[in-house]
Parts: sequence; C-alpha cells; structure tokens
Amino acid sequence: MRLIGLLFFLNILSACAVPMQSQEMMPQFDFYDSVSPEKYKDSIFVRNIEIKKGVGGSMPVTPEEYRSALVSSLRQADLYAPQDKATYALDAFMSEMKQPMIGFNLTVNTTTEYKIYKASDNSLEFSESVTVPCTKGMGDAFDGAIRLRMASGCSVGENITHAIKLISQN
Repeated sequence: MRLIGLLFFLNILSACAVPMQSQEMMPQFDFYDSVSPEKYKDSIFVRNIEIKKGVGGSMPVTPEEYRSALVSSLRQADLYAPQDKATYALDAFMSEMKQPMIGFNLTVNTTTEYKIYKASDNSLEFSESVTVPCTKGMGDAFDGAIRLRMASGCSVGENITHAIKLISQN
C-alpha cells in the first residue's frame, strides 16, 4: 500500500514540473563588455535548437525558452542577425544537465554542443562542446528546490557565456 502511495505522490510531483524560463538562463550582464566579436559580428542566426529528453529533470529546459535566452544573449554580444541577413547559422544541442539530489552547495553541470555553419553552403565553421558548472549555496536560497533551480539556470547561462566567448575569439 505504501508503494502505491509513493508512486501516486511521485506522479503528482512529476506533473508539477515547471519549465525553466529564458530569463533564468541568461548570462551575467557584466560579461558583455569583455566580448569583442570580429568574424561573427552581427551575422549569426539561431537555426536549430535541440534539447535531449529529460534534461533539467523536474525543471525541464524547453527548446523555445533556451532559444530565447540564446538569441537575447547573442544580441547583447553583437553576434545576432535575423535569418534574412545572417551569414552564419547556429545549431545548439543540449545533451546533459547533471543535477545533485541533495546538498548545501548545489553544483549543476550543463553540456551543450554548438555548431556554426556558413549560410551560403552549409559548411561547418565552428564546433565546440561546452560543459560549464554553476554552484549555488545556502546563502543564495535556503530552500533546496529553489537553490537547485537557481544553479540549473545559472549553469545554462554560464554555458552560453562560455560559448559566446569562444565564438568571439574565433
């Protein structure tokens, strides 16, 4: 009987999964001052976004929200261009988000593969797999679920930050 009750409770919890919002996945604003794109300045369109099923667990990352965070970040870094004016197309595949179950300091690692193709002939120009952690502690939020959500969003934001730095240096 307890097993049935536990399964019922877990089913209810899984139905309450609230996807992460794009603003939770945004990089820190102060980093944009250190980015100086050359090759890709104002020329990248975000084409394909794919998220492996289950990434984010109880706070899933949706392709729409991730696209929104990525497009906003590329705009702020002077890398984004609308599709009709873009010289390059960016594809991103988020394959993993390692989240701890419990802890005082929660570290989340997000892995995304970024590929940039030349729009004219679809030739691969840039490819990088980025895995970046972010840790949130008790000082950030007392509630563990809130702390985990903050660490997960921060990890995606740091992942985007690192990718933009790599793209800008290319």
